Amino acid sequence: MAGTAGTEEELEDALRIEWSKAWAQSRRWTEEVRLLKEEWRRLPLMYEHRERLWKEQAVPVPVTSIPEAEAEGMIAYALKQAQLYRDLAAQAETTRTEAKLARGKKRATWSPRGIR
Repeated sequence: MAGTAGTEEELEDALRIEWSKAWAQSRRWTEEVRLLKEEWRRLPLMYEHRERLWKEQAVPVPVTSIPEAEAEGMIAYALKQAQLYRDLAAQAETTRTEAKLARGKKRATWSPRGIR
């Protein structure tokens, strides 16, 4: 507004507009934070659900009607996938619940075998 001529009324209108924009942006960010928190709450639950689905896939393998090696492979694959989702669920829950680090600090790296 510097360097422009205007009345007091125009200045108040401009300030009202800017305040309204800032208020709307604040509301949008608040909503975004709420949505992200909900997404992080649901993520481990979704992974646990996928783990259960893969475990259920291992049960109905027709062991008697197909070659034994093929049946074992199907079961092994389903259990491997279940383990993958179990690890993802554990990591998501850890990430969601662990304390936040100060700016510039690094967190220990994670792998399915443990922290390095």
